[in-house]
Amino acid sequence: MKAHLKYKKTEAADDVKDEGVLDQHDGRDLRLPSASPQGCSAASPCSSHSSGFSSSILAQSPEDALSAMFDERVSLLASTLENVRSKCELLQEQLTESSSVCSSYAARLSRSEDTVRRLKVESEQWKDRERQLQQDVSRLEALLEAGRLQAAFTEARHQAALAEERVRCERLRAMRDDALQQRDNALSELSGCYADVDALQATLADSAVYVRFLRKRLLELELLAARQQQQQPGRTDKGGGGGGGGSGVFSLASIRTAIQAAVAEAAKCGEEERRKRIRQLQLRWHPDKNPVLTEFATEVTKIINEAVAEMERAG
Repeated sequence: MKAHLKYKKTEAADDVKDEGVLDQHDGRDLRLPSASPQGCSAASPCSSHSSGFSSSILAQSPEDALSAMFDERVSLLASTLENVRSKCELLQEQLTESSSVCSSYAARLSRSEDTVRRLKVESEQWKDRERQLQQDVSRLEALLEAGRLQAAFTEARHQAALAEERVRCERLRAMRDDALQQRDNALSELSGCYADVDALQATLADSAVYVRFLRKRLLELELLAARQQQQQPGRTDKGGGGGGGGSGVFSLASIRTAIQAAVAEAAKCGEEERRKRIRQLQLRWHPDKNPVLTEFATEVTKIINEAVAEMERAG
């Protein structure tokens, strides 16, 4: 029985020594003292090892002490297990959080991959665009070079045309100078002509005054001749009184004959046409229409009225 208890103590001491667990509540070392084959006496060093246990355990018998030690060991393991469980729960929560973080990082990674793919596609598109722009630039450079050549050719042609225009302008200036010289000569001649015209106008004015005097004198002579013919009915129209008769343009006898012929011609027409012709004849010899020959026009108007009255009596 003693050997069995010694074996149990030795096994428990080895377990406690191997684990090296300290009591977290009171800080006592729960490792059992090493078993001695001779046992533990009061004067032996075992008393120093047994000082780590509580006095209540040491005061008990070895079986009770071992049972109490096992109870304490079980409670210690239970508290340790509870701590491990709490740590496991904490680690589980951390694992859950880490899983959520990993999920978010995975989503971010997926979005980043999508972004990378999109950027690659856009990069390819931009590369295609860059190649197209390079082609456009090359084409524009070719067009620019062609435009430069065309501009140079056009400038050369314009320079030639400008030289021709300058020659033409010089020729036109010479022609203008000649024309100005001719104009000056013509103006000088025209000024001389104006002087001659002024002299002729003065002469013509004098002649017009003299002609009006002659016409007035001629009318007076015609009227005098007409009165003499009326006073001497036996005298023929060809005889002249005082040199004023005759068949001149202003002769009342010739005008009377012409008026009678015109009235006779109008009498052969219809009523409306006859009135129209007689009206025209009266307006032609009306005194208001002939202010210079007022007296002569008055005599002619009397002759027209007499011819019209005679026509109406005959009709």
